[in-house]
Amino acid sequence: MAWTREYQCGFEHNSSLEYTHYDGGSFYSLTTSDPKTGTYCIDINGSDGAVGHQFSGVTQIRMGLWMSHDGPVIAGVSEPIILGYETTTGSNIFFWDSAGTLGLRINGVIVTTVADTTGGFTTENLYRHYGLVAYANASTGWMSAYIDGNQVLTATGQNTGTSITWGHFGWYRASSGFGPPTRWDDFYIDTASGSEADEAPPELRFDFRTVDGDGAHSAWTPSAGSNYQNVDDAGAHDGDTTYNSAASASLQDSYTTTGVTVPANYKIDAEIPSVIARRVTGTEEIKIGLTDDSNDDLSAAKSMSTSYALYQERFTTQPDGTDWNETDGDATDVLIESAGTY
Repeated sequence: MAWTREYQCGFEHNSSLEYTHYDGGSFYSLTTSDPKTGTYCIDINGSDGAVGHQFSGVTQIRMGLWMSHDGPVIAGVSEPIILGYETTTGSNIFFWDSAGTLGLRINGVIVTTVADTTGGFTTENLYRHYGLVAYANASTGWMSAYIDGNQVLTATGQNTGTSITWGHFGWYRASSGFGPPTRWDDFYIDTASGSEADEAPPELRFDFRTVDGDGAHSAWTPSAGSNYQNVDDAGAHDGDTTYNSAASASLQDSYTTTGVTVPANYKIDAEIPSVIARRVTGTEEIKIGLTDDSNDDLSAAKSMSTSYALYQERFTTQPDGTDWNETDGDATDVLIESAGTY
């Protein structure tokens, strides 16, 4: 068995459609100030709900993100949440008690704590990588928290629920959260069937390529101008103001993208094309992929909502089946294809 990437978000679409917000709170914003990678990150603080992703129930989860914080909103005992997940029976969280501890709370009960100086957590305005890995079981469940790849908390033999339904970060308890500015970036969720070991979630970084030109395929109809100009991420998603549309199945659009610089000691694990799209009636679908103009690699057809939503697909190899490298990644185009019944 193995981990499967359920979701990832670098906030680079500059749109709330990229993630799920738990309760519609407003104490958060997408910002260009101090991202870990790319152009955007998110600032979540105060009395605000979780940001994350919902999915069908699974038995195991691991999550990772980068965070730079500036202390709690108020002094005293509160539980700003670093990372957490929901099950069908309750909430399990990795939290900071501003009275001076980091802890794990499982189904409403604090099961273990450690001094908040552990792992350098109390250093403000510095990005560190935070991870959470857990197994859901009514009697033998376990849950561990990591800072910069080092385990700081763990609890075993717990009732951690039986079905995990979503993962999140930045939630509050007791009407208190992290103080502004608190930046969060490069969040991901992996899921598994329950047989994976308790290990530090990888310290991933997400670079973002933006569309910068038309590729070899331009079969979709632009609302105005050139096809790529309607999806070039020059600003926030604007709905039906600028867009490309398809009126029949099997039509392809492709787009060249900007290059990225892979940091020293990093490698490209995957290229993940993502689009914000919607269907008009009840039957249109979309395929998302990549092309090197000699080889195409497309996802299976994806069902869509009549409201705009984010769709993405993860490709761990190039369209020709070889491993990724910086040069070939820069030369690969995003490819989309209309599917379904029109």
